[in-house]
Amino acid sequence: MRRVTLLTLMWMSSLSPVWAQNAQTPASQGGDISQGKSLLDAEKEGYEGRPPSLKPGSILGGSLAVFPGALIHGLGHSVTGDYGTALALFSAELVGIGLMVASQYLKDESTDNSQSSLSQSLSHLGFMLFMTSWAADIVGTIKGTAPFGEPNPEPTDPVLALTYRYTKNPLNAFNHHVILRLDLRHGAFYARPALDVEAEFDRREISLETGYRVLGRSMKREHLALGNTLKRLENRTDGWASQSVMAYVDGQIDFGRVIPTLKRFYLMNRTGYGYAAYQVNRTADRAPAFLSPTEWNDSWLYLESGVLVRAAQNTDLTVTILQDPTHTVAPESHGGFLVSKSGLDVLNIELHHRYDSDAGIDVRFVQGNGFGIWLGLEYAL
Repeated sequence: MRRVTLLTLMWMSSLSPVWAQNAQTPASQGGDISQGKSLLDAEKEGYEGRPPSLKPGSILGGSLAVFPGALIHGLGHSVTGDYGTALALFSAELVGIGLMVASQYLKDESTDNSQSSLSQSLSHLGFMLFMTSWAADIVGTIKGTAPFGEPNPEPTDPVLALTYRYTKNPLNAFNHHVILRLDLRHGAFYARPALDVEAEFDRREISLETGYRVLGRSMKREHLALGNTLKRLENRTDGWASQSVMAYVDGQIDFGRVIPTLKRFYLMNRTGYGYAAYQVNRTADRAPAFLSPTEWNDSWLYLESGVLVRAAQNTDLTVTILQDPTHTVAPESHGGFLVSKSGLDVLNIELHHRYDSDAGIDVRFVQGNGFGIWLGLEYAL
């Protein structure tokens, strides 16, 4: 069900931009066919129709891309005559299925953590290739060549964010949270200190994310960044705490470089590796001290992939699938049509709207083995 939801959201993200590229008329040449002139007369006066390189949207092609295009990715683009794109999407589907099959084989044969991590990575990559190529066929066929709008630019000033989070997690009884975050930027460097406190202070989390943008001018557009996250989590109810660090590589690319009908449809990925040390108090109702001895440690692979697109005026939509065993919403393992997932994942949907250069709101929904809702306000200082 989550995969169907992911596809639907990718599809619906195409509804707000222009559906087809309008014919262009040079105003200086008086080419106006709306005043009773025939097309032939308008062409004599300088009217220029849609260039051959720009393709209109097709409802029929989009419908066929949904089904039977679910089995043959690229079918929609083949209907509109874009055979090169159709072949590329079909190839991506085959590669995705191949990666998922290889992941399942490694999962069955795995004897150590390295093979398990490789199986998890191949499964995630294969699943995203399969779903993205299908969604790209649907969205690109219906929308035509007209590009999406540019995402909201990043504020240059520091941003203070206050967020309420409600979480329904079967692993604990913590529901209501308040999050205070500060976003700092200086050139290509960024830092995000944050404090997440449960309503009765039974769960407290403090974190610091820092990074450097190696390529690109903005984290909302094409870029490559390296970063890490430091975190201290205290659970007073159960009497334990953890300290963790995760290093990651974060990248984003315009899918329009490959699929002409998806300009400014950004594909995003964050891959990281984390390490956590856990401390336990002798009695419950009290979190262990910061320098308490470590009882055990753990490591994990972090994978997050999805899309970023401008869904409406000043509104960005982000849809991702992520695998993170430390997430505040418990991840869930599941299988599905043509797919056997080897990891635990959650679906993340986020809408970010800016009222002007100073203020913005952020709404986020996360679904796993449980769910979470984030409602946030942002203000540039």
